[in-house]
Amino acid sequence: YKAERAIIALEALLPRQAAVLRDGIEQLVPAADLVPGDVQILSEGQAIPADARLFEANRLKVDASSLTGESRPIPRTAKARSNDTRPLAERPDFVLAGTSIASGTGRALIYATGAVTEFGRLAALAQHQPPRPSPLEIEVRSITRLISMIAVSMGGLFFVIGTLFGGLSLSAAFLFALGMIV
Repeated sequence: YKAERAIIALEALLPRQAAVLRDGIEQLVPAADLVPGDVQILSEGQAIPADARLFEANRLKVDASSLTGESRPIPRTAKARSNDTRPLAERPDFVLAGTSIASGTGRALIYATGAVTEFGRLAALAQHQPPRPSPLEIEVRSITRLISMIAVSMGGLFFVIGTLFGGLSLSAAFLFALGMIV
């Protein structure tokens, strides 16, 4: 249930449409129709629907709080570094799905869409979390075990007392003990 709510919340961060450059023409297309190789046109206030590498950036700053938790906009640049081993979210020449443009403009070449984006991987992790019992469920199980152990112990005690001191037959003592347990 929590994973489903997390997925819905994550999907709300993704835009429905994106401005792209196809065949030299600027177009507004559904975000689901984006493919690697599209050139995304970035402008202030726009949510980013796919992972992309910047090739043009004009005073571009990205709000990446949904992925990194960073509260301030992060500057981005089109200057690529071939030996950069940092995670994609920390590289200055990448913009990632689920983030948004805080200021500036730019253009970026889309290289990943949908489930293969960093955002998609985050959603998949949230979806594949095994269900954990709530604190109430843990407490109810603990109390149930305790009450069950007490009931079985009392039943066993009455069985022994009934046969040794009460003069009951084994079947009568067993039925009496079973009644005590239930």
